Amino acid sequence: YPAKGDGYVTVIQTAKPKFQWSEATLNFKRPDKNNLVIYEAWIYDHTVERTIEGMTNRMYYYEDMGINAIELMPVQEFDGNLNWGYSPNHYFAFDKAYGTSDELKTFIDECHKRGIECHAWINPYRYSTSADTYGTLPTDYSNTHPEWLLDCGGTVILNPGMPEVRQRIVDVVIDILSKYDVDGIVMDDYFYPYGGTTTEDAKSKALYKPDNVVDVNKDGDTDDDWRRSNVDVCLKTLYDTIQSVKPWVRLGMGTFGIWSTQKKAAQAYGLTLPSGISGLDDYDVQ
Repeated sequence: YPAKGDGYVTVIQTAKPKFQWSEATLNFKRPDKNNLVIYEAWIYDHTVERTIEGMTNRMYYYEDMGINAIELMPVQEFDGNLNWGYSPNHYFAFDKAYGTSDELKTFIDECHKRGIECHAWINPYRYSTSADTYGTLPTDYSNTHPEWLLDCGGTVILNPGMPEVRQRIVDVVIDILSKYDVDGIVMDDYFYPYGGTTTEDAKSKALYKPDNVVDVNKDGDTDDDWRRSNVDVCLKTLYDTIQSVKPWVRLGMGTFGIWSTQKKAAQAYGLTLPSGISGLDDYDVQ
């Protein structure tokens, strides 16, 4: 395995010795948040070996660049890049490229020895780019929780409007923090798919949308406000939970440079848009 293999493979080690973090990790002094120099590294194009061990052997490279934080992206990817960052079958698993838990911990520890933070980068909602991509394993969400899936014209995500989905995301992040001494969680694609959502989430809207949603744009439509609120609630719950478990861990978002092109939307929040703003209206992508 994996050559000519099929199905599940599990390796169990009894009486496994506890990983010994160095003093550099146990007493790590984190860089000032206002002076972070962050490097995003995707393991599959960052080393010839495509392994975390290969990245560990390149510590000299990170030191020479003068960075003080590195983002491993995305830690929950798996074969085929079909979902870019989240396994719908093995919810809490890291991609095999990150090796054994000790190999990943060694990388984190070596980063700390050099004064470098290590952040885990995830996509919380991404399921697949095709509704037909998954579903062959009994643990797949399409079999265990099909009601959690939101098909938006070929792009399938976990439905942000469902409390159960938001809790699963929190559980996954807390699992990461309980196993690895990472210094940050970075989230990308933490929103509804590009192009907006119309009636795809009608069932969850009927179940969970309250009657008192504020119409921020005063356009007579509160569905978009409700969807934005779903994302806000997820991120707020995640932040509060991280603060209660490991308050020193940073939570970052891969936000767009342009949050809105609408003067009306900006005014609703007491903001003024600079003149000449154009591009994707991220605020209205919901």
